[in-house]
Amino acid sequence: MSELRDSLSMYEEAGVSGDTLDTFMDSILKAYRLIWEKYEIGDVKVDGETATVMVKVTGVPMEVMEKEMTEEFGANVAGQWAEDHMEEIQNYATGHTEEETFAWLMDQMLPAAGKEAEAKMDESERKASDYRLTLNKEGDDWKISNVEVKSE
Repeated sequence: MSELRDSLSMYEEAGVSGDTLDTFMDSILKAYRLIWEKYEIGDVKVDGETATVMVKVTGVPMEVMEKEMTEEFGANVAGQWAEDHMEEIQNYATGHTEEETFAWLMDQMLPAAGKEAEAKMDESERKASDYRLTLNKEGDDWKISNVEVKSE
């Protein structure tokens, strides 16, 4: 998520509010949390610097997230928002530069897109999945090196 937030810094440089980007990220994070809505940690096996952890997860399947949260989805949300607010956009654009108008549009649309993504995922069917996580010890931390998933 931090990489995604960092990738949005170009919008901040273009004048989009940091609060707007944080609100958008909060919605996306809530949508992602629905993947692991409920979980139960099963067998844990540690062999030196490698561990295997079995986790039973109930939530929105990852493939649903990948299928639904596409650039096309974002374009459709932005297009619908622009269509619904055309007069407001035209009024703002009068007397503002193209850059100011872009930043203003993003300040309006990104929170709406985030909420739409969150709602779409919340409406999705939940399924159970079994995850097998492989972790490697790096210093004092355990880092996930492989994830295998089996959906019901």
